[in-house]
Amino acid sequence: MTFDLIAVLGGNYNDPDIQSRVEAAVSLYNFRRTPILFSGGNEVNHLTEAEGMREYARRLPNAPRPEDMDIDNRAKTTIGNIFFLKQYLQENYYKSPAIVTSSYHVGNVIPLSKLVLSDFSPIFFASPSRIGDGILFKKIGIEMARIPFSLAMLSVEIRNLEKQLYS
Repeated sequence: MTFDLIAVLGGNYNDPDIQSRVEAAVSLYNFRRTPILFSGGNEVNHLTEAEGMREYARRLPNAPRPEDMDIDNRAKTTIGNIFFLKQYLQENYYKSPAIVTSSYHVGNVIPLSKLVLSDFSPIFFASPSRIGDGILFKKIGIEMARIPFSLAMLSVEIRNLEKQLYS
């Protein structure tokens, strides 16, 4: 299991599923002392998702060192999380991110990551979710059936993000 960055995908940091993602990332950090990137730009109670997750991590036992935690506030969607993660990996010369999300969300994240992060070697960690694993497998089945449509939507979304970023 090799990774050089832990990337935690965002959500409402007051939600137990998101807190579980942060706790999983902190456990990975304590195992490997690998930097953590918290990603998410939607605001919740005057903090972005990324800022809220970092604040939650700081309060945990065995919290990462402040200099080992970074945030990316640009993403507003899962597609944005993966797109901006790619940019962050390129800019900081990372090759193998450990992407942390919830067990419910991983069915969306893996297909997107395989497309967008094809130049990298991501591995995935799914933290426990309030939504049962039976639903997870149904969700993965549904998402896999929708991949051709999702790929078209992903291409449009990436082009829109690139226009915003480079214009």
